[in-house]
Amino acid sequence: MLPVPASRLSRRSAAFPKTGRIRAGQTGELTEHSMKLYIVRHGETDWNKQGIFRGRHDVPLNENGREQAKRIAEYLAGRKMTVVRSSPLERAKATAEEIARASGIKVEVDERLTDINYGRWEGKSKSDVLGTDAQLYRLWRNEPHLVTFPGGESLACVRERVMPPILELCDRDGDAVVVTHRVVCKAAICTLLGLGLDAFWKIHISTAACTVFESERGRHKLLAHNIRPGIGAEDEQDF
Repeated sequence: MLPVPASRLSRRSAAFPKTGRIRAGQTGELTEHSMKLYIVRHGETDWNKQGIFRGRHDVPLNENGREQAKRIAEYLAGRKMTVVRSSPLERAKATAEEIARASGIKVEVDERLTDINYGRWEGKSKSDVLGTDAQLYRLWRNEPHLVTFPGGESLACVRERVMPPILELCDRDGDAVVVTHRVVCKAAICTLLGLGLDAFWKIHISTAACTVFESERGRHKLLAHNIRPGIGAEDEQDF
């Protein structure tokens, strides 16, 4: 999927305060602080291909996922990265380590960026879930913001824990990468654009895809979405 320019999509969520600050320049004048935020979904795992809900299960990258991680690392190399922050789960950490290695920096692991807790759905395929939780699955597909997974989380819970570590990066000097999971990426993108979580399924995010925001004085502008350099269309899956 080609990058989508989105210069008009510049909103912030009322649920979170503005971040960013005005800094003094060399001559004492006030200058605006801006940075680029790269939100990256981890590479492919076997459970992505098999349609199995992953959540907190620590599923590693498969061979294709490792190659995807190298491709996105090559794409991001040479940019002015000061930090790569990752979910603690291996599939995200392995992707983050490729990016950090190519940029000559270390990975910061943040527990708050872990995947959603799917509760009793974890480790089950979509067909299994349809056999036992068909009504809840239909609600998840149609009104995801209303779902709390039995024994797990809601999208609102995910948003509340993941936005602080993401917004912290928007107030740092230099550009930053966050490597995390499909649900976390979508919740963060909705929030940065000022969209409600009911827009969750309006956002497609493939494995090893990158979304780019420019953050300036707490305003977040979408520059490109679902960048996947050198990755074929056969890998365009959003699961």
